[in-house]
Amino acid sequence: MAFGLKLGQQEHPNSDVNVHEYQSCIGLVMYAMLGTHPNISFTITHLSQYLSNPGEEHWTAINCLLCYLSTTKEIKLV
Repeated sequence: MAFGLKLGQQEHPNSDVNVHEYQSCIGLVMYAMLGTHPNISFTITHLSQYLSNPGEEHWTAINCLLCYLSTTKEIKLV
């Protein structure tokens, strides 16, 4: 997660973001965190606070995290 990034609660439900898809991505990344990437636990904890009402900035943050996981897939615990 970018240093200084502030994610806030959405005032009104956002119809642009699919809540079920956001929740699925969080679960997917949690599974990766448990097995191979414990370094992303802070980001997952922070993004999990907005499971019921994510906004566009939350979706952007999870996409950045998925991109990070994609580029570091060769790095594993030894």
